[in-house]
Amino acid sequence: MENTLQELLRCPYDGTKINEKLRCEKGHEFSENQYFINLLLQPIKLTGLDILNPIYEELWAPIGFYITSHNTYSSVLKEVANYVSGEIVADLGTGSGKIFDFMKCKVCIGLDRSENYLKRLKTKRPHVIGIRADLSEKIPLEDSSVDGTSMTFFLHMLSDKEKVLKEVYRITKPKGRVGAVVLANNNLISRILGSVWKLDIKTTPEYVELFKRAGFYVEDARVMGAWSLIKARKME
Repeated sequence: MENTLQELLRCPYDGTKINEKLRCEKGHEFSENQYFINLLLQPIKLTGLDILNPIYEELWAPIGFYITSHNTYSSVLKEVANYVSGEIVADLGTGSGKIFDFMKCKVCIGLDRSENYLKRLKTKRPHVIGIRADLSEKIPLEDSSVDGTSMTFFLHMLSDKEKVLKEVYRITKPKGRVGAVVLANNNLISRILGSVWKLDIKTTPEYVELFKRAGFYVEDARVMGAWSLIKARKME
C-alpha cells in the first residue's frame, strides 16, 4: 500500500488509522488483492447490478440513461468529472469506474461494495485505486482529505441519504466539490423506476435540501428527465 493512500485510509468501523499491514489501531484486519483493498469484514449478497456487470458500462447504462434523460451517459459523466477533478478524487459507488476516463486526478480512488465491478475497474483502469467498502456506513477516508467527490447513479440507492452526505462533507476539503447524478421524483418514468427498484427517491428540491443540511452550498441543480444533476461545494 502506497504511503499517500495509507495516510488517507481510515477504518470503516471505528475511524482509526490503518497501517501498512492493513490493520487498524483497534485491531480490525483487512486484506488486499491484485484488484482492490478489501475493507469489508462480512460477506454481502449479489445484487441485480452485479448480474449486469458484463454489459453495464457498454450497454445498460448508456441506453437506459439516454432513454430516460435524452442525454448521453458519457456527456453527464464528463460534466461531473470536470467539476470535481483535483489532486485527490473519490468516486462513490464507482462500479467499473467509467467516470475516471474523464477525470483529472493524481490520486484516483474508486469505492464500491461489489467485487465484480472493482475487478473490472482495475482491469480497465489500472491507475485507479479500488477500495471495497460499505458506503452506507462510514466512508473509509480521512477528514478533509479529498478535493472532489463524485456520486453518479449511487445516492438514490441508499436508504439514509443524509447520513452519507454528511460523510461526504466530512471527507471533502474546504472549497472541495461534489457532483452527483440521482434518480429523482421528476416524472412518471422516475416514479416507475423507483417503484420497481423499491427506492425512496426524492424530488430535486428535496435532494438540494439534503445537500444543504449536510453543509454544502449547492451551485447547480438541473433536471434531466428522470434524473437530476447536482453540483455542490464545501465552503468552510
